Amino acid sequence: MSRIDAPLLDNMNITFFNQLLFDTPQLRHFISRMRIFRAPDCARIFFDDGHVTVKPFGTLSLCILCKPSDWQLSSLSQLYNSALSPLALEHLEIHNSRNYWEDDTENVQWLEFLRLFPSLKDLVLSVKSFRLVAPALDELDGEIVTEVLPALQNIVLQGHRPSEADNKAIGKFIAARQHLGSPVTVRDRKT
Repeated sequence: MSRIDAPLLDNMNITFFNQLLFDTPQLRHFISRMRIFRAPDCARIFFDDGHVTVKPFGTLSLCILCKPSDWQLSSLSQLYNSALSPLALEHLEIHNSRNYWEDDTENVQWLEFLRLFPSLKDLVLSVKSFRLVAPALDELDGEIVTEVLPALQNIVLQGHRPSEADNKAIGKFIAARQHLGSPVTVRDRKT
C-alpha cells in the first residue's frame, strides 16, 4: 500500500477481522495521499452487535468484525491510532445499535478512546451511546477533566432532549469544566 496511488478512487470499504492488534501504518500513508480523504473534520462511529464501523469520510468506511463490546472499543482505539491518528476531528458522532452492551467495558476504556480526539468540539451521542459515555466523563476529577476532550464545547444528544436524569448523569463533568473556564453545553440536535 505504501506505493499505491489511485487518483480515481472515490469510495473505499475496508473490513478487519477480529484480531488482538491492529498495526496498519501503511494504510495511514495510503489514506493521507488520497485527495478525497484529506483533512476531514468529522467522523461517525456505529457500534452494532457483530461489528463496529468508523466512517471518517463520506467515502471511506472501516469495519471491524467482532462481537464483545469491550473488544469493539479496544479495537476501534487501536485502529484509530494505527490508521487514522493524523486526523484532527472537530465533530464526532457515536451511534450504538447494539442490543446489549456488556458490563465488562469499563469507563477507563471510554476515556482512553476519547483522549484520541484533543481537537474535538462537538460530540454527538445517540441515547444508548450517551448512557455509556456520560458515566465515564462524570468520573473525571479536578484538572484532569480538561485532559479528556480539551476542546469540547458541545455534547449533542441525538433522538431526545436532555432530561433531568441526563443532566444529572453528566452534571459533575459539566460543572468541573465550567469551573475551569472550559464550559460544555449539553443540548439536543434540534437546538
